[in-house]
Amino acid sequence: MASGNEYFSRAGPSHLISVDWNNAHHRRSVAASLVMGAYMIEDDRLKRRQGSKKYLHQSSRVEIAMSVVQDVVTAVGDSKVWLAGHSLGAAMAMVAGKTMAKAGRILEAFLLNPPFLSLPIERIRYKKVRHGLRFAGTLIKAGLALAARDSNNHEDPFAAMSGWIPCLFMNQVDIVCSEYIGYFRHRKKLEAMGARALARISSHRSLGNTITSAVGIRGVETSEPLHLLPSAKLTENLCPPQYITEAHGLSQWWRPNLNLKCTVYKYT
Repeated sequence: MASGNEYFSRAGPSHLISVDWNNAHHRRSVAASLVMGAYMIEDDRLKRRQGSKKYLHQSSRVEIAMSVVQDVVTAVGDSKVWLAGHSLGAAMAMVAGKTMAKAGRILEAFLLNPPFLSLPIERIRYKKVRHGLRFAGTLIKAGLALAARDSNNHEDPFAAMSGWIPCLFMNQVDIVCSEYIGYFRHRKKLEAMGARALARISSHRSLGNTITSAVGIRGVETSEPLHLLPSAKLTENLCPPQYITEAHGLSQWWRPNLNLKCTVYKYT
């Protein structure tokens, strides 16, 4: 099997002879390439370690990432920092971006195939079934949230970070993250139906989170789920992959001439 360096030298974005930083496609390709570079550096580091006993016992990867982001932003400012990641790395970048947004620091973010922690309803073939399942889930979440209102804090966790609009990239057939497409479309549909209040109540809650909050399991954290977002610039890759695993791959995002659909969703 070819190493990451060998693969990238063959399949990397050779079309980018020069970068136009005002070109969204160029910026996407650069972000994906930077993530690939991080993958290769980490792979090389692990190969060189060879049994080294230097392990990080006290901090998780997310805590380390947050510390680095905060230090860099303090040093150079918000406008000079990008957050970028793929798959689980995108989830970590999302947590960092949400945390910074709540502190009033808005960072540009490129989140490639971030996992959506829910059943992939978007992959159900029949549109009416998808809509029915999502609407039922919304009613359950709203009902449980209202039932628990007397004993819980009702501040809207999305309000403080609604101005952060990260760039989400996903393939429409990727079961890991395609539910983001349905998540935002469903919220927009509720708002179009005049059910904005219902959309607001349910959009920052997962079903599991809402049940836990309503039941009041002692010692269990019930803050908003980390994978849910108030706003996003959602880009869908409509190109069918040759193999289903390619739908979650990183290399698709530095390729030219993709068939993309871009929609901006803002939380109001």
